[in-house]
Amino acid sequence: MVTLEKIQSSLFANLFESFLIDDDPLSEEQDWRNVFDYPWDTEEGHCGFALLDKGKVVGMLDMVFSDRFIDGTTKKFCNLLTWWVREDHRGRSLALLRPVLKLDGYTITHFTPCETVSAITKRRGFKELNKQLRILLPFGVFQSKRLSEEAALAYDVQVIEERLEEHDKKILRDHQPYGCGHFLVNDGDDYCYLLYTRVERHWMPYCHIHYISN
Repeated sequence: MVTLEKIQSSLFANLFESFLIDDDPLSEEQDWRNVFDYPWDTEEGHCGFALLDKGKVVGMLDMVFSDRFIDGTTKKFCNLLTWWVREDHRGRSLALLRPVLKLDGYTITHFTPCETVSAITKRRGFKELNKQLRILLPFGVFQSKRLSEEAALAYDVQVIEERLEEHDKKILRDHQPYGCGHFLVNDGDDYCYLLYTRVERHWMPYCHIHYISN
């Protein structure tokens, strides 16, 4: 009998053995554990749903819940990550998506889905906002003259954390296990905090920005 269960930390070993161990050769077990057992607290108490057949994971949809502070108000977000179903159980794939569609009061996002997943989610009300990736040239090429002479740049996490307001401090602390880079432009009473990941594709390194405070 196939059952649908919430993904909690106790299910991780089953998930890893069933699928994750072979999904990405560049990711180690702890990298995946950080995804399925993330450090910040959420009221939902889980990070997605899994299909189990006789106790063995045969499908999963990973979800990351977070609260974002936007225009002075806290907004709830749910980002969909890995959606996988074993080939002999593909007929039950939508069982994983149905609980997501019942979420009330959430902005649901799914970044870079494959064409098949994109088509499925569009048929169920998802909207495609943008398909383009914008690449900015290195800072020195077009350095802005608007920064004052007192402006300072910081990469040291401890220095950055001391300067941040509380909601930005939480973002910095929550992302410590993920190997992200942290960057701060400090200009008088104002600052801009960036959270990014260094990526290298086709011998070209670049920074993928995940968060900009201001």
